[in-house]
Amino acid sequence: LFITAVDNFFIMGPAIIGSNLLIFKTYGLGASYIAIFHAVLCVGWLVGSVIIAKWGTRWPKGKLIIIGMIMDGLTFIPFFWIRSFPLLLCAHAFHGLWIPFIQVCRTTLVQEKTPEEMHGRIFSLINLTFVGCTSLSVLATGLLGNALSETGGPPTIYLIAGIGGGVCGMVGLAFTQLRRSR
Repeated sequence: LFITAVDNFFIMGPAIIGSNLLIFKTYGLGASYIAIFHAVLCVGWLVGSVIIAKWGTRWPKGKLIIIGMIMDGLTFIPFFWIRSFPLLLCAHAFHGLWIPFIQVCRTTLVQEKTPEEMHGRIFSLINLTFVGCTSLSVLATGLLGNALSETGGPPTIYLIAGIGGGVCGMVGLAFTQLRRSR
């Protein structure tokens, strides 16, 4: 819960606010392009979900969560350099592919490792943590977007988010119980 909360802090603000800044300010495009940007993320989610559904039982869930967090972050880093909108869409779809590695595996792991009568409380805690960290991340991204508007702007937000998110996943390697969870 802790490590995915910190990961969400780095990732969700750029995903929500940063995407608008990136499309409007860096690419000079309008609202329909933001919609396309988010739609390709969904394509990545669907592909990632199919991968997990088809082969996920063969791999340890803990390692899949860690790999998902590392890739969730690292796949934001190229946004710093990409200046082609079609290439950005491909990169964003690839980013989306890794999200089910975290969400599906975390949900399954919680269901398998906790008493059934605690599931409601645990999933409520996960949801509230996600929403809370998302709100803080949106605030931080908005403030950072204003502070960087003259210098690095939205691409720098994604660079910072990518490094922070990737490091969260790498820190996950230190959690032996998570790493060994099947």
